[in-house]
Amino acid sequence: MSVVSSTSRTSGEGSFVTQKVYSSPSIAVEALYLKPYGNTATYMQIVTAQKATIVLEGGVYQGAASARQSFLVDLGAFKFGEGVKY
Repeated sequence: MSVVSSTSRTSGEGSFVTQKVYSSPSIAVEALYLKPYGNTATYMQIVTAQKATIVLEGGVYQGAASARQSFLVDLGAFKFGEGVKY
């Protein structure tokens, strides 16, 4: 499983990822309700599962109706790629 993390940093690990690649940081910030958390979504990271694990899927509180996120229960089960600018 590979997914995308929208982040303010070029590297790091976060628990929330999405399968959708947004067309710009501003659209990602709005759809995923990132502004209150100081996340500018300047970068995207490819996140890939490296072993069997559990993720929780769901909507985004106060985000776009179509926005879906996955919560990574075991961050150690994933490889986080280097962030690239949108």
